[in-house]
Amino acid sequence: MQALRTVQTTDIEMVSSGGQSALRGALTLTLFAGTLFAGTLSACGNPEIDSDTDALEAVAIEASAVAAQSRLYPTRLTVQSGQVSSQPLTVLAAQDQSGLVDTWVNYLEFSPGTALQATFTFALPATVTPAELKSLTLLSNYKGQDKARQTWSFQMYDVANARWVTVGDNQAAKSWEWSPLAFVPTGTAASFVSASRELSLRLVTKTAVDNCNLDYLALSYTTGAAPTPTPTPTPTPTGTVWVPKPGTSWQIQFAGTLDTSVSVKAFDLDLFGTSKATIDQLHAKGTKVICYFSGGSSETYRPDFGSFPSSVLGTTLGGYPDERWLDVRQLAILGPIMTARMDLAVQKGCDAVDADNMDGYTNNSGFAISYAQQLAYNKMIAAEAHKRGMSIGLKNDLLQIKDLADTYDFAINEQCLEYSECSYMKPFIDRKKAVFAISYSGSQSSVCSKSNPLDFDMLIKNLSLDSYRVACR
Repeated sequence: MQALRTVQTTDIEMVSSGGQSALRGALTLTLFAGTLFAGTLSACGNPEIDSDTDALEAVAIEASAVAAQSRLYPTRLTVQSGQVSSQPLTVLAAQDQSGLVDTWVNYLEFSPGTALQATFTFALPATVTPAELKSLTLLSNYKGQDKARQTWSFQMYDVANARWVTVGDNQAAKSWEWSPLAFVPTGTAASFVSASRELSLRLVTKTAVDNCNLDYLALSYTTGAAPTPTPTPTPTPTGTVWVPKPGTSWQIQFAGTLDTSVSVKAFDLDLFGTSKATIDQLHAKGTKVICYFSGGSSETYRPDFGSFPSSVLGTTLGGYPDERWLDVRQLAILGPIMTARMDLAVQKGCDAVDADNMDGYTNNSGFAISYAQQLAYNKMIAAEAHKRGMSIGLKNDLLQIKDLADTYDFAINEQCLEYSECSYMKPFIDRKKAVFAISYSGSQSSVCSKSNPLDFDMLIKNLSLDSYRVACR
């Protein structure tokens, strides 16, 4: 392996050959031409362009939705392959380019040879400890090809898990117009900080189609006091969360007078409409309680409906005029609303949550939500439930089961028999996780003869989800 040769140009380092990274224990941002990603970078042993970082682990949000929070700007730039223009790194601290404006001295231009990899290092202020970091948001102002022609990616190094994480790309950028981009990594913010209190971000492209320009680059962050009681404290989880196995009897009821006399191991009940006293009553009988809320839509009749700004409200769900799809790309807005709901679930004593409508990317939601953006949002919801000591069920979202069966603790499915979709749930059964299934039509013999061999816990229910229940086992 050739030794690294570094040429110092102001605050930019040009690295001309492969080898071990000179950046150890830093949060480094690497920009790749090919896909634009924002994420956390920890000390990485080899700066070569990785093939295992393509899965998006962040949520793209509107840059205008990011509040004027504390921001970090890059203190060092190391170019492992390709070239960068000679302007000082400090030009990235001011966003002053828009539209077709082209003030050469106010931005950096990145030029791939056969590819490009450039790593930015950010330093955490001495007044902030990693444990105090609550969130990170990558902000950039990009100009270059659109993703259809060339992908530029931002990646961050996840120190805790020793891997690069892709957090965004130029999918939302206009071709050769300045495009503000923002991405929120789904991991824990502190996991991106090295022992030397640095973060690493890299810009990468795997093709030589064209150059790209950056006018602005920053990590916006929020902090909170290290573990202190909150107004509505959530208990510290003890042991592992409840993971129901196949064969767990259950009931789901959202309408009519609640019938708690049903002898089952688990109830699925509405979060807002069920009292803590009712949940306590079920717990006294040894019954687990799953609390339902919609994670992907707004409902005008919910007490927190006013928390949703119009910018996240999409089209109406078919058949539900009071319900609208949510723009799950806007994690900075939806995250606090959904975690508040989960805090309520903890206060009421819920053992698990059932987050509905988690597949907006496959529907006419009014937003251009990608598979990766939906996946990142769904993983975030699961992580927040687990942080609070609750398990979580994946509601429908069939196409992403292969990527979520390890993250979610059980599945809840409606009408897989009617639509010949039951095979999608096999990854949960393979992991010995329950599939709570519902059929709204068919006789007991016809439904159960198909679901029992699949090891599903199938119920035949009325569409209103009242107390009526026929169990297959």
